[in-house]
Amino acid sequence: MNSGDRLVQLARLLIDQTRQGTVQWTLDPMDRGPMGPASLAGDEPPWSTEMSGGSVQITSRDRDGAHPFMLPVYNSDGVQVESLGTSGSGTAELPELLGWEEVLADLYKSARGSGLGVGEVVDSLIEELERKSQDAG
Repeated sequence: MNSGDRLVQLARLLIDQTRQGTVQWTLDPMDRGPMGPASLAGDEPPWSTEMSGGSVQITSRDRDGAHPFMLPVYNSDGVQVESLGTSGSGTAELPELLGWEEVLADLYKSARGSGLGVGEVVDSLIEELERKSQDAG
C-alpha cells in the first residue's frame, strides 16, 4: 500500500467516524491552507480535526466546496508530514485505489456537515415546521 492509499484509508476511517459522531470537525483555527486566512464571506473554509497523534485538514483548494480537494496531515507539533490532493498536488504518491478522488469529496462534505451541524439544523427546522403544521390543523 503506497502513501496515497494509506491517506485514502485514513479518509475513509474519518468519514465513518464522522458519521458516527466520534470525530468532530471545526473551522481550522490556523487555516494553514494554500489560500490564506479563512473568511466566511461566501467561501468554503478548511475543516480540521485533532487527535492525540496529530491533526488532519480537508479543504477545497479553490474554496468553492468542489474539486480540487487537499488532505494535509500534521504531526502533534503542527508540522505537515504528508498531503494528498485531487489535482495531483501533495507529497503522497498517487493512490492506486479507484475512486479515491470521491473519497476526499465525501470527507469534505462529511467534515463540513459535522462542523456546521447541518443535520441538527435541518432536524430542528423540520420539527418546528411539523409543529406549526399540527397547530394550524
